[in-house]
Amino acid sequence: MEKKQKYNQEVILYLAKKYGVSTRYVRASLAPTNKAPFADTIKKDYRDKVSEVNKVLSV
Repeated sequence: MEKKQKYNQEVILYLAKKYGVSTRYVRASLAPTNKAPFADTIKKDYRDKVSEVNKVLSV
């Protein structure tokens, strides 16, 4: 049984608002099987934002 991926919901909401897409679209873009060019942009932005959040929370 595959483990369900958990995403930071605040970052998902932020990206959906930033790009004007649904939260479902953002989650689908984060899937490892998605090879769309715009998905790469969302993946990179997601990693950057999660890194920022983790940095702030670890202080």
